Amino acid sequence: MTRLSNLVTRQLRITIITSCGMVSGVALACWWTLTITTPPIRDIALATVEIAAPSVTVINPSVWAVQLYQPLRDTPTVAEPASSTLKLVSIITKNGDFIAAIATVEGLTFVKKGDALPWGTINHIEAQAVDITTADRTMRLKLQP
Repeated sequence: MTRLSNLVTRQLRITIITSCGMVSGVALACWWTLTITTPPIRDIALATVEIAAPSVTVINPSVWAVQLYQPLRDTPTVAEPASSTLKLVSIITKNGDFIAAIATVEGLTFVKKGDALPWGTINHIEAQAVDITTADRTMRLKLQP
């Protein structure tokens, strides 16, 4: 063995022995029985206090008569058709007439006033909106920024 390896081995042994001693000391300190002294219990004289009887308040039961739910209706509610299937994309003018580009599920459709389509009739086209009449209602599509 070389001189360096002997030195390393010696330092390793010293470190291990020192560590074992420190661990033993800490363990001994932790497990050492401690004597705990408690203060003596004092006799406390309780004072007698007279407490007045509480006044009785009658609760009106009609306050709690609240309808917490709504009963079901006999006729089912029918949701209105969503206008989200139609979206106004743009409005252009050609020869003084407004032409609107409306996006549908099928694709982009260009319409002008008076056109009858499967989903409605175009009543009026302005610079910022289009009025469409369907079988059951009239809706207005506006340009979104």
